[in-house]
Amino acid sequence: MTVIMMIKIMVILVIMVIMVIMVVIIVIMVIMVVIMVIMVIMVVIMVIMVIMVVITKTKMILMIMVIMIVMMLIMMMMVMVKVGIVKVVTVVIMMQLVFQK
Repeated sequence: MTVIMMIKIMVILVIMVIMVIMVVIIVIMVIMVVIMVIMVIMVVIMVIMVIMVVITKTKMILMIMVIMIVMMLIMMMMVMVKVGIVKVVTVVIMMQLVFQK
């Protein structure tokens, strides 16, 4: 009886672990989608700003500001991509470990 109980408990634990991993993967996917949406919005804002500057033909200072913002956004995007890759890799490793057990 005890052996059967142990097996049942083990199965339940494994199922729970798999469920947790699935939830984590879904959360990461959602985060990635949100980041992509934010990036798109940022790009749109950048384009609008550039168009505004071109239309108004204002001073060089505004152009420099826009260039600075663009540089900042590019840096942020690079960081986001790196973080995303790291997260995906960690999840893949976790999955491999679980399936090995």
